[in-house]
Amino acid sequence: MQRISPTGFKQYVENGRVKGCYNVIGDKDKIENTDEAILISTGFGTSAAINEAMDRPVVVTFQDSNMETVGLKLYEKYPDREIIILGDDDRDLPLKSPPLKNSGREAAEKQTADSISGVAIFPKFSDRENGSEFADFADTSKRQRMVALKKQIVDA
Repeated sequence: MQRISPTGFKQYVENGRVKGCYNVIGDKDKIENTDEAILISTGFGTSAAINEAMDRPVVVTFQDSNMETVGLKLYEKYPDREIIILGDDDRDLPLKSPPLKNSGREAAEKQTADSISGVAIFPKFSDRENGSEFADFADTSKRQRMVALKKQIVDA
């Protein structure tokens, strides 16, 4: 269980388990009863925006470090299905002083997509759209509308 304060601070229940756990936003039966690609994302808000734009279920991993474990779990259960990782891209973090890791992008590209032969895609923003408010697909829906979010995912 995760609590998110009005300021956006995220906190898990003390001694709660995260690794390997996930939630599905949308119709869980559509994952079981279709041959469409499985969509995986990290945060609840981002996954909810993707679900709304695509009208498809989205698996939420809640942490970048949990993407590989959840991706492998789903790959084992559905070995013939394409898995698409919709990663965060905190492009501003490596530019800070001192530089910070862009863990969302790294987790999606190196750990998850490589481990499960999946595809990692990231939101696209213009060169003028920089900073922490331009990092994930929820930001795309806020800044560019749901139509743009859906188009980015379908085009990728």
